[in-house]
Amino acid sequence: ACAIAYDVVVTDAKAYCWGDNSSGKLGNNNPDVNSSVPVAVDVSGVLSGLTVTDVSAGTSLACVVASGAAYCWGNHGPTTVGALGTGVSASTLASSPVPVAVSTSGVLSGKTVTDVAAGGGTSGAAHVCAVADDAAYCWGAGGAGRLGYNSTTGTTEPVAVYTAGVLTNVAIAAISVGGNFSCALSELGVTYCWGNQGDGQLGNGTSSDNSLVPVATTIPSIAIGQPVTSLTLGQKSACQVVDAVAYCWGDNSSGQIGNGTSGSADLGVTEVPGLRDVVQLASGHANTCAVLR
Repeated sequence: ACAIAYDVVVTDAKAYCWGDNSSGKLGNNNPDVNSSVPVAVDVSGVLSGLTVTDVSAGTSLACVVASGAAYCWGNHGPTTVGALGTGVSASTLASSPVPVAVSTSGVLSGKTVTDVAAGGGTSGAAHVCAVADDAAYCWGAGGAGRLGYNSTTGTTEPVAVYTAGVLTNVAIAAISVGGNFSCALSELGVTYCWGNQGDGQLGNGTSSDNSLVPVATTIPSIAIGQPVTSLTLGQKSACQVVDAVAYCWGDNSSGQIGNGTSGSADLGVTEVPGLRDVVQLASGHANTCAVLR
């Protein structure tokens, strides 16, 4: 992706990374040595013998799902939290150049992780979210409520996203993470977001209040009744596919929501004009790409 410093792929059930390797975020146990070609993520430790099924790259770290559990590497800071989710603070573990296991001693105990999303964040303040047994969990920096558990306090290990509100009895299928907000996609194709709202990135028609718990995004009237089939988050913007049409919202400083303008944020979920037969979307820091069938 052209908006981040490095990228990750999965080949033969193993992960490969390339580009910027500050804080060891390529995961090859050779920290701070950049690579212009893919290098294999280290499998001599916790990933030994495991099959990688999902991968996500954030600004300062990366994570995978392997054999039903989450593993991360790279920057663990800031010191008061722990974006790698190990259960120890960044004052104890500042970063890791090889994968480490996300803690399963708490809310993830006995659960099978199926999806993971690493965030961008600012000044190393990253967070990560995952889906396990149809529910959402997050860890790391907690500013603006981006962890979704009704608090702004960061955590060193996973916490359960709040389910007493709009997520009551809702099964989560996928999750995506932006700079300081997060969104989840339900199995019925409804998008829910939480965290920072300064640029309308929660998609509920306002920019006035952050949300410490999930809120439902506003669906345009033309799309009501149609499920969301793809969801992606940039640093401060988001996009989704509904009935093969792309819709975006949030920060539009670089024209990343694709509505033909740039500058002001778009507080509502609006259609990207001229795009049809959309299969998948992907967002970088301040850009968006689409795959059409």
